[in-house]
Amino acid sequence: EHVSALYDYDATFEGMRRIVTALFADPSYPADGHYVRRRYESGIAPGAWESLAAARFRRPGLEPPVTPSSKRAYGRITVPTLVI
Repeated sequence: EHVSALYDYDATFEGMRRIVTALFADPSYPADGHYVRRRYESGIAPGAWESLAAARFRRPGLEPPVTPSSKRAYGRITVPTLVI
């Protein structure tokens, strides 16, 4: 659900609320309409999409990439490693 909120952002106020819900464990952030409005307006400002595109985010409306597996082949690590 949270991954799709990020990948499927549709540049709407409610879409931004879903992103804020995905990003913050504290439910007061998505419940704060002023905070969500500020983030939404920042996201639709001229140049905002271009700055995100530079970070290689997927454009709204495209098919999402396959979600990578959370299973890691730790057994293949051959050197001492601290995994946190």
